Amino acid sequence: MWILQINDMRTPKIEMVRPVAYAETEQQIIDYLKSQEVEPYREGVWGKCYQKDGPLEWYNPPSLTTTFVPAIVDIGTEDDWRSEASMRYHELLDSITYKI
Repeated sequence: MWILQINDMRTPKIEMVRPVAYAETEQQIIDYLKSQEVEPYREGVWGKCYQKDGPLEWYNPPSLTTTFVPAIVDIGTEDDWRSEASMRYHELLDSITYKI
């Protein structure tokens, strides 16, 4: 599963990204972003580049070249998450000295 994480231009911490969409493939995320793009326009103090009243209207475009905070992230599968949780659970139990 892939997620798109970008930042809302209205928040006081615009450097903070949050997940806003997910898809089965990276290409689906890229296609979705392209489908929402419009010619850049201004609305008051806001510079926007996504469809007015669309789901991404208030989001800044991602930098698809940065590795500091990637915009499109492979989060793995549900089975991956289940396996990771199970591993962490057993590591915790193994780290405890006494079983009662």
